[in-house]
Amino acid sequence: MAKKVGRRTKTLIISLIIISVILILSGWSDGVSFENSVAVVKLEGIITSSGGFMDETMTVSEFSKLFGRAEDSSNVKAIVVEINSPGGSPVASAEIASIIMKSEKPVVAWIADVGASGAYWAATSADKIVSHPLSITCSIGAYIQISDFSRLLEDYNVSKTTIKSGEHKDIGSPFRQMTEDEEAIFQNIVDQINEEFVRVVRERREGADLSEVSDGRPCTGKEALELGLVDYIGSREFAISLAEEMAGEEDLNIVEIESEGSFLESLIGSYTDRIARTIGLTISNSINSLPSFQS
Repeated sequence: MAKKVGRRTKTLIISLIIISVILILSGWSDGVSFENSVAVVKLEGIITSSGGFMDETMTVSEFSKLFGRAEDSSNVKAIVVEINSPGGSPVASAEIASIIMKSEKPVVAWIADVGASGAYWAATSADKIVSHPLSITCSIGAYIQISDFSRLLEDYNVSKTTIKSGEHKDIGSPFRQMTEDEEAIFQNIVDQINEEFVRVVRERREGADLSEVSDGRPCTGKEALELGLVDYIGSREFAISLAEEMAGEEDLNIVEIESEGSFLESLIGSYTDRIARTIGLTISNSINSLPSFQS
């Protein structure tokens, strides 16, 4: 019996090796597919330079890895960036936009449920933008949220002493009220980020009408089309068909490229998410006074 099991194990191993060799020789070695394809790269969650804890995030390094798999594959003829993100860090959004813009292949951005603020910035680097008519997009601008716990500390008779090298060294501290000068400093930062965002949109979306969304408001995909902020409204399938057309191909294989965590990571993530939703916990980078795009 033991010898029979041993022979079966050896046969299985040999079969797996043969299959692996066939896949490699067929083109699997370039990391995506052994058929000519349109690669769908997922851009999901809050855009950030480094990963978060509770919220689903997309870091620059993770997106670069995913997009690079499509870009480096000789079998991928066009790329669709499927966006479902409220935006995030201005620096990370600009970095992801730069990655998309450098592609040597046709790139179509498809905005699904939401592709607003920094996610819309990223979308502007694609050759064409397709949005679902009911998606939430636009939200062109920036904001900073600063928490103020000073009254709460007073209610509980808690004091905090800060020793600092300069007047504004502890600017944005949640343990005291902000001064008018400090508000002006942050407003200047927000204005600079907004100016760069608007400049990018005007440069990449020539002829777009920003007058109705200059106050940072979100809009639907249908409204974005009317304002010239997207090229088409349509489904995911339409975006893929458009990518095929831009590549001069038909009936290409569809390969989806998205982040893949381990089973343990998925289990832990699901468990902590349920806990957070149950107790109503919200963790925000506003405590650290970091500028972020309006989501």
